[in-house]
Amino acid sequence: MKEYRDVVVKLFARGERPGDIFRRLKSHGVKRDFIYYTIRRYRETGSTKYRVKSGRPRSARTPAAIKVVRERIRRNMNRSIRKTAADLNVSIRTAHNIMTKDLGYKPYKKRKVHGLTEATTKKRLDRSKLILSRHAGQEFVFSDEKLFVLQQPHNAQNDRLWAPTLASIPPSQINIPRFQSAASVMVWGAVSRRGKLPLVFIEKNVKINAAYYKTEVLEKVVAPGLRGLYGNDHYVFQQDGAPAHTANIVQAWCRENLTDFLDKTLWPPSSPDPNPLDFYVWSYMLAKQSEHRVSTMDQFKKLISKIWDEMPMDQVRAACDSF
Repeated sequence: MKEYRDVVVKLFARGERPGDIFRRLKSHGVKRDFIYYTIRRYRETGSTKYRVKSGRPRSARTPAAIKVVRERIRRNMNRSIRKTAADLNVSIRTAHNIMTKDLGYKPYKKRKVHGLTEATTKKRLDRSKLILSRHAGQEFVFSDEKLFVLQQPHNAQNDRLWAPTLASIPPSQINIPRFQSAASVMVWGAVSRRGKLPLVFIEKNVKINAAYYKTEVLEKVVAPGLRGLYGNDHYVFQQDGAPAHTANIVQAWCRENLTDFLDKTLWPPSSPDPNPLDFYVWSYMLAKQSEHRVSTMDQFKKLISKIWDEMPMDQVRAACDSF
């Protein structure tokens, strides 16, 4: 804005009002406050130059200190502000100002991601290409299992409470109890653009082997559910590479009873990102679960079923389409 100081003063000297000057220059990004401040300074000092600032000059945030911090962060991006301040013999606030104000850095949290070996990465790519070539444009039915724990979910990143002080927050609000032997239940679910299949609750201490999965899930839920949703229409049933899913008797059942399915040679390994249940549905249900408090397993199962049934289909369709 420095280049507009003299322009503002010249227009003001011609008799133009500050409001008229603003309307003339606002298309250039000139702010109203800048115009009024420039005119006031010109009236008081007869100049457009900045006044000499008061206060002592910088003694800690010097160019040399800034350069040192820049080089150390370049060598080690994980360097803490406390350690940086100690090495420079300055306050933590000064070190923070150097990193944020002088260098323009921002702190970013490390992220947990799926570990992928080179072999797994290649297999993911190869199988994804096969799915695209064989099933592009076809409608998928996605399935997955999820363990729900009977305790309040906690998102360390997003769970925040607004209050004037920590002491003003009731313990029941700020504390999230955790128990070593918290009750839990495993559920199986499946979704597609046309709807959701009924949830299957896996009873405690039941091992999900091929026989159980074929009888209790595929025969009792998947077969009638898909007949109701699709009739004679075509679909592709998806399941991951769990041992119960890839067993020969399960693969044979799917081949005989489903219009189409991804056999054990097709689903990419370590791929929660292509499955809408993994990247949307379960997260949605955990978020809704956190809004309720239940104390018994029967109440917990009813809550999970209610959340599943009331989950908006327009959002489920959007998640399936993103596949």
